[in-house]
Formats: sequence, C-alpha cells, structure tokens
Amino acid sequence: MSVSGDKPPFQPTFISVDYAVFTDPDLSHAAKLLFARLKLYAGRDGKAYPKHGTLAREMCLTDRQVRTILNELKALNRITWTRTRGSCRYEIKPPEDWMKTSDLDRKECSHPTRKKASDQDRQKSSDRKEVRKSSSERKVGIEEEHKPERHPPSMAGTEGNSKPRSPFENPEIEFQERMRERHDGAVDSSVLLADVKSELGDIPLSEFLEADLKATTAPAKLTNPHGHYRKLARKLKRKAQVAALESVRNTRHRIEEYMARGDQGKFVPACSCNDGFMPDGSYCACDVGTVRRQLDDLNRAKSNGGQSAENGISP
Repeated sequence: MSVSGDKPPFQPTFISVDYAVFTDPDLSHAAKLLFARLKLYAGRDGKAYPKHGTLAREMCLTDRQVRTILNELKALNRITWTRTRGSCRYEIKPPEDWMKTSDLDRKECSHPTRKKASDQDRQKSSDRKEVRKSSSERKVGIEEEHKPERHPPSMAGTEGNSKPRSPFENPEIEFQERMRERHDGAVDSSVLLADVKSELGDIPLSEFLEADLKATTAPAKLTNPHGHYRKLARKLKRKAQVAALESVRNTRHRIEEYMARGDQGKFVPACSCNDGFMPDGSYCACDVGTVRRQLDDLNRAKSNGGQSAENGISP
C-alpha cells in the first residue's frame, strides 16, 4: 500500500486554450501556453501557487524566461502575480479586465523590467565612459607637460611624404614615446615598460626595440597591446636562453670528442730538437733554433761591446 507521499504529481491529459486566448494578437505563443497552464492550476477561483521552477520544467524553459513571460501577461493585465515566502501567488483576470496593446506599448509589455534595467545600464555605461575619457585626457595632459624635448621629424620634398623621426638615445624614453605615438594614451607606457623589462630579464631594452620594429607592423589593429609587447619580450628571452643552451651543448660535444680521441689528442711538436739545440750542441734549422741563434748572437755582441768600453775602445 502506497502512502500519499509516494503518489506522483497530478499530470493532466491535455491543456485547453480558450479560443479568445488562442486568437489574441497581443500575446506571444509562449504567453498563450503559460496562460493556459496557469488557468488549469487555478481552477474555478482563479488563483494558483506553482513555483517558477515547476512552470519552467513543464514548458522546457528557464526560470528567467518564465519570469519574462509572466511580466508580459501581467503588463497586459491577463494575470497578477506576487512572490510569497516559499512560492508565488497568481490570479487569473477575467476577459473584461484585459488590456489591449493599443493602451500600452508592446515593447513595454514584453519586457517591462528589462527595459528599465537596460536604460539604467546604458546610463551607467555612459557615465563610466565619461569618467575614463576625462581621466585619459588629464593623464595625456600631464604626460605632455613632462614630455622630453626632441627634434621634429625631417620632412621630404613633397607634402604628406615624411620620414620617420629620429629615435631617442635612451631606450626607455624611446619605448614610452613609441607607445604614445602608436596607442594615443590607451596604454599606460610606464606600467608597460616595467612589465616588459621584467619579462626581458638580462636582455637589453634596445634589442627589444629593434625586434619590435619587425614584429609590430600594424599596431592600430592590436586588440591587446599590453599582452602583445609582453609576449614579444618573453619570446626574445626564450630565444636567448635557447642560444645559451645550444652553446653549452656544442662545447660539451667538442669536449666529448676530444676525450674520445685519447692519445691522438696529445700535442706532437713539429721538431725533435731540445729548445732549438741539436744533441751535438749545434743550432737546429727549425724556427726555434733560428730564434735561439739570433738571441745568442745579440747577447754576445752586447757582451763584447761592454768589454771594449771598459778598455777605452769605442765599439
């Protein structure tokens, strides 16, 4: 024997839609179905108490979509509904109390709360844009006051055909000036400079500037300039690290080859003489023997010259 708690919820065989509702041009398709389901819940007294989740599950909608349709029915005075502690309370209005779209704007009927919310959101977004704009203008003004002096770019013979400006000698000043020219204050050049230098590590900033001229060909199309320049700095650092590892690997390979040769790697002199002297005491004909003979002749000449000076004889 099953208890009352085990009984499945009541499921009607069908839902009838009144012809007046079915042909009502003021209601959307979903609103007509939801109105019919609420009327079946309400019965004769015209009051019902289903939850939004129950209605959403039965109509295969989300809770938010159900609330939008309920607001549409409420705006046209088809129903009234209010939230209670654990559910919602609905009341079906009689046809004589219905309001036509001629008396109320259709857009306001469909999404009354959404329209108010969207207006507020647009106003807040406009206020935020004004604040950002004024802040950016103040920042640009401050940067212009502290902007370092530089020579104007040299112009070509014809108007509109100008040469690039001369770069600054200081890489940091050149970096900040390049960011201002490219992005017109949309990027904080000081913060970006600190991030780029952090990514570069021991890599000179001048090397980054040279690579940037080749890598950044269309700066105006960058959607995330900050991320682009940091990525370029990381790429240069990885390239330098790979080159250092490659150098270490090549050095180790040469050492291993030298150790593998064994006795073949020992030094073999070009001549068998003893520091330029042959075993019989004569000079060797090699380069070492030739230099040895010249040094000995020079020492003997100096020695003879010193003895002549002591005896009063000029050399």
